[in-house]
Amino acid sequence: MRRWLALLPLIMLALAALACSPPPPDPIYHVARVLKVSANPQIAGTVYVWVEGQYITFTYSNLDNVVVPHKVYETTDYGQNWHETDKLFPDSVSGISCFMRGEDLYIGDKLVWSFPRPVFRSIFFSHDADNKAFQLPVTNLPLDAAFSPADPSVLYIPMGTEGVLVGPNPNIAGAEARPWRLTHNGFIQLRPHALTINPSDDGLLFTVGAFVALPFLVYAWLLTQVWRYAFPADGQHRALALASALSIGLGVIAWLAIWVWLSDDRIEVPLFVAAASISAMMITTSSLIAIWLAHSRHFTTAFTVRFALATAVLSLMVPVGIVGGLTAWVIIIFGIIGFMFYRRGVSHYMETRHVTTTQWGLDRLSVELTILVFMLISPIGLMFTALSDTQFNSSLKFLGALVVVLSSLAGLTLYIKWRGQHMMLKKKAVPDLGLEDELPLFQGNVWWNTLSAISMGWIITAGSISIVLWIAQALILFKGF
Repeated sequence: MRRWLALLPLIMLALAALACSPPPPDPIYHVARVLKVSANPQIAGTVYVWVEGQYITFTYSNLDNVVVPHKVYETTDYGQNWHETDKLFPDSVSGISCFMRGEDLYIGDKLVWSFPRPVFRSIFFSHDADNKAFQLPVTNLPLDAAFSPADPSVLYIPMGTEGVLVGPNPNIAGAEARPWRLTHNGFIQLRPHALTINPSDDGLLFTVGAFVALPFLVYAWLLTQVWRYAFPADGQHRALALASALSIGLGVIAWLAIWVWLSDDRIEVPLFVAAASISAMMITTSSLIAIWLAHSRHFTTAFTVRFALATAVLSLMVPVGIVGGLTAWVIIIFGIIGFMFYRRGVSHYMETRHVTTTQWGLDRLSVELTILVFMLISPIGLMFTALSDTQFNSSLKFLGALVVVLSSLAGLTLYIKWRGQHMMLKKKAVPDLGLEDELPLFQGNVWWNTLSAISMGWIITAGSISIVLWIAQALILFKGF
């Protein structure tokens, strides 16, 4: 535990450096939007769009908005490429009415298209710079989808900051064979959202790779904690080797799948489907290995079932982290670090009492302490929230949280006292030191001072790591694509 605590000054120094860095300059956003589309009635594939731009400066005190004169762009190849033109924008438009509902396009009552890759955008889009320039047509207002009488099978729909949507006219038989395409190639003013990772951004790719690797490192550690029960004390390194090999193999497969998804904007994978696929892969492979490992050691059927179930439950950690995002990983990190701190601290405390227990008993007690102390400190956060609440009932919230904290502390005291009386303990081979006359194992000032020190080290360490993760995520989102 001392090695963990030795890292705290470095972590705090890094946080102080981040906090003392100069504030970023006032952001200036260039917002350009495609507002109107008109198709040439005589020439198929020739279309004109009206693009209006503006520069917006956001400061802490005001909002400056400077409108830029509009420009007209033209395409002669059905929207594949656009170029600026001096031609006047045509007033006459042949088209049909459609409308947007959020990011979904409707023609009549039929959903015909949705803005692509919502999972990718929810993970990688900046919530500062980019989202302020992300403007699709207004929800539920009529929108003209232009087409040319020379080729009425193709529709052209203005999509605000994201370009022009080209797709099939549902009123023309056989037009459905044409796919919907969001086009913006050649629009100098537009800054549409990127729907793939830029391969030239090596730093960003390295960061993404690190965030993919970290869950599988955690996964290897979790599997090791279960699989080491299948090996003798001097051979538990084999459990780590087996868990690491499985994690590396699954991690490589996951990275290859993620790389294809990041680099190809045609691939759309819902988050639930991705999490379910990863869950099935990890649970199946790890449980089969656990069953093989238990049978090779000639364990009982009941133990084999529990062994496989424990492995399957731990395999859910990575999918839960994928679905829950950074918040879920913060909770997982708090649990893992708490378990590590309590297992090491309780083991050291028992050594000072010249007693020992089974590996399973020590691990179980460490898990229980992590859960109980976490339940004890959670209401403390509610107390601080209540103090900062300006509403009338803030004092009632504070008193309610205080009652919960005191009740949890009393429950923790009684549980630990009962737990210490029912643990299977063995005395070490040392001369009789009269331990029978001492207080029970988990009673007295020495134990409570030890528990307090362990808990404080756990909260500071896990909290510092969580803050660093939140800062890293904020920096990645602020950078954007």
